[in-house]
Amino acid sequence: MGRVVTQMDVSNRYIRTIGRKRTKRKPRLTLGVPHVPALTPYPRPVPTPRRTSYRATRIRGDRPTEPARSGSLSTPSEQIADPARPRSVIDYALARRSALEALRSGVAFTSDPCDADPYLLRAAKNHGEATERPCPVCQRGQLVHVTYVFGEQLGPYSGRIKASGELPQMAHEIGEFRVYVVEVCQGCSWNHLHISYTLGDGTPRRIPRRPADLLD
Repeated sequence: MGRVVTQMDVSNRYIRTIGRKRTKRKPRLTLGVPHVPALTPYPRPVPTPRRTSYRATRIRGDRPTEPARSGSLSTPSEQIADPARPRSVIDYALARRSALEALRSGVAFTSDPCDADPYLLRAAKNHGEATERPCPVCQRGQLVHVTYVFGEQLGPYSGRIKASGELPQMAHEIGEFRVYVVEVCQGCSWNHLHISYTLGDGTPRRIPRRPADLLD
């Protein structure tokens, strides 16, 4: 008995679906739009208020006295007969004698009065003026005088070393400044104030500005 082969009709399964639209589609990957918060206006920086001054501020009533500008002095003038003549002289001989007695009696060590700063020793070597007085401690070397000038009217030049020959000219050009003379022994480093005094013609002057190339 032979086998019976049944032929399946596949025309409806495959041909019919050619023109039919697909109903199921793969879902598309959609990127979500990020939430952007509403932009708020950036606050503008508040400018720092300027300092009020007598020149730029309206003041009702009588205007007060304007403060002295930077670089000027409000010191009244003083009549000086001889600007180069020392005045307000202070002699440190008693303090010097007291320091030497304390050293000789053993109350003080030699390192106490003989403690000259290296800068002072260098100034004594390069700018000092020799004297004929021997050192009261070592008795070997000659004392050297180093002269310093201080004053408000000197401005950035206050605290400088000056030669004694420059002081008379400075006295006629500057209203007032103070002179300090220090005695130094380069051998044992003894140092002590010798004398101090005031020079100047008494006329206030503007404080000089600091030059850009001025070295300390």
